[in-house]
Amino acid sequence: QFTQEQYRALDQMEGNPRLIFTGAAGTGKTLLALEKARRNFFGKQKTLLLCFNRLLGARLQKEALAIDPDGAFLSATSIHKYFFREINKLPELKLKFDRLSAGKSATEIYSEILPTFFIDAIEKSLIEKYDCLIIDEGQDLLCENYLLALDCLLKDGLKNGSWTVFLDPGG
Repeated sequence: QFTQEQYRALDQMEGNPRLIFTGAAGTGKTLLALEKARRNFFGKQKTLLLCFNRLLGARLQKEALAIDPDGAFLSATSIHKYFFREINKLPELKLKFDRLSAGKSATEIYSEILPTFFIDAIEKSLIEKYDCLIIDEGQDLLCENYLLALDCLLKDGLKNGSWTVFLDPGG
């Protein structure tokens, strides 16, 4: 159930191609992200909903499949799972990634190597770009390497494409 303030936020989403919603933990940002995804599905917009946290990604994926069981218009997961999935589709690139990642710190792998290899995977595959990108936990994903990678996924890129970011400025 949405509050009056959340209804106003939902109304602001309509007709605005690029939005950033901020709010503290527990204010319903994830709920709004899912509602945005649901509305995009009914509007036949091919939408990708990403987050940082693996467990939240699994929850969002389950919710997205309940909305769009075929995944024709809506896909949701954690950003790292999504990046790995695309890299793993290209065995030669995966092998190179595994070799370069060996012995590196998790921070270096996830924040530097993975986004770079994802961009390579996108450039080497014929992946269809998304009409809309929704990011939950934006405070964890708004860094240069992730943004460069996400730019490759979105029709018209981040500059002119349609995206909504939900973030906790104190998070």
